Formats: sequence, C-alpha cells, structure tokens
Amino acid sequence: MYLGYRRGIVPQIESVKKIQREMILEFYKEILASQKAIVLSGNYNKDVMQQKLKEILEIENQDSKYQKEEIPFSELKEKFFKRTQSQILIQKPVNQSMILYFGVIPQHNHPDFFSIQLLNYIIGGGGFNSYFMQQIRSNKGLAYSASSYPIFETKHGVIYFYTLTKNETLKEADELIQKILSYETFSKITEKELEDAKNSIINQFVFLFTNKHSVLSAQLGFEEDEMPENYLQIYRDKIKEVTLSNLIQVGKEYFDKTKLKRVYISSKENLEKFFPNQKYYNPEDLITE
Repeated sequence: MYLGYRRGIVPQIESVKKIQREMILEFYKEILASQKAIVLSGNYNKDVMQQKLKEILEIENQDSKYQKEEIPFSELKEKFFKRTQSQILIQKPVNQSMILYFGVIPQHNHPDFFSIQLLNYIIGGGGFNSYFMQQIRSNKGLAYSASSYPIFETKHGVIYFYTLTKNETLKEADELIQKILSYETFSKITEKELEDAKNSIINQFVFLFTNKHSVLSAQLGFEEDEMPENYLQIYRDKIKEVTLSNLIQVGKEYFDKTKLKRVYISSKENLEKFFPNQKYYNPEDLITE
C-alpha cells in the first residue's frame, strides 16, 4: 500500500543499530519545537502554566525538519492502481492460511465516510452480524475470525478485509470472500440490514463521551482530520440519511474485489497447489530499507 513512501519502510536490525543518542535528542527537540498543540485540563493560571511548560519542554514554536508525511487520497489511489501486481503470495511453514484484501478509501472528512462506515459494518465490521462472520464462519465453518476494518486519516484512508482458515480450505474461503465483495452482494442488501447497521452505529456513538479521556482523544482526532466544527452534531443525522443506493455506490467504488489487491500467506505446498506456476515470496523478501 505504501510502497515508495516513508510509511512503507520497515525498521530492520541493522537500521535500528545505527541510531545514536544524539539522533534521539535532536529528534525530540525538533518534535517539541514544531508541536501543534498542548492540551491542559484543570484549574490553573494560563500565562504561568504556559511559561512553565516552555521552560520545561524548551518549546520554541519553530518549523521542524521532521515534517509529517502527507499522502493525498488521489495520489495514493493513482499509484495503487498503476501497479499491475494484483496479488502477493507469501510462503511460510504454517498450517493456517491468511487471506487479506486491501484497498484505498477517501479521507475522514470525505462525503462518502458515512456510507463506507455502514457498508463496512454490514460486510465485515459488525462482528457476528456481518456477512464475513455469518457466511465464512457460521455457515461454512471455514474460519474462527473473519472481519474488515477501515482506517480514516487526514488525507486518505485504507480498508482491509481478512480471514484465517485451514490450509486446505484456502481456495474455498477465498472464493467466498470474492462473492461477498461484489456487486451481487451489495445490490441485495436489504432495508432492514441497513437500518440495523444504522441503529448499531448510532448506539455506539455514546462511547465517545464515556470519560474525559475519550472526549479529549476524539476531539484531537477530529481536529487532526480536519472535520467540520459541527461534526458531532450532524453525525447521527448523516448516518440516518444513507440509502441503499449509497451503499451500492461506495461498494462498487471501494469494496469491490476488482478495486482491491490481495495477500495470501500459506505453506509453500499449499500455494503451489492453489496458485501453480506463480511467484512466491518469503516474508523477508518484502521488507524494504
């Protein structure tokens, strides 16, 4: 997903060994110097507290050379679809295989956010209520765990669909995932399933306010993701406004198997059985410095 970005670099033993104490101190000072906000809660004198913090943390409010890596949705999407490789086969001496589908979705403040939340709940994010758990685990007994989850960020998002299954049922589980991640499935979602998903998500809304830490964490996240000031006020209404046609639209755009790439992790013998005459990787082959 992040090939060519700093985020796609995986730390290795040799690179970690190169880190010196001076590097850590420099990085620490740079990060503090370029901090965006300090959040304080309590009864205190604002001017006195700010001065004390500046003295303790040596805050200078200057630009840092350690800039956050911004990855725009349009750029990530373009690079993602430019890669011709649609699947990666990883060989490992295991008796349980993993299947992972993943794709690009828009950022948190995108209009499709609410529809994506609901479709994800129905397809894989709703626990035992989801299609993944019902069809892969409950109906077929192919897996203990099967789920999906989106990650929304300031400039882009990523969505993952996965399951774990016995080596011998790898192909069967994969075919079922492909059936779920298709227009055939999106177009048959019922009004009741949509309403159940809406009620569940709206009922979970209260957990954003269970304690001060939850409220503060949520607020900082909303500011980081550039959400509108009235985001919490409109959240439930926006969820309620989502229609079945909205689900079909985001399904075709972000959830369909043709818009995703795949990773299969299984034993070499199993991969050769189900994916003959293809390239297989060892896990270390995919690590870039």
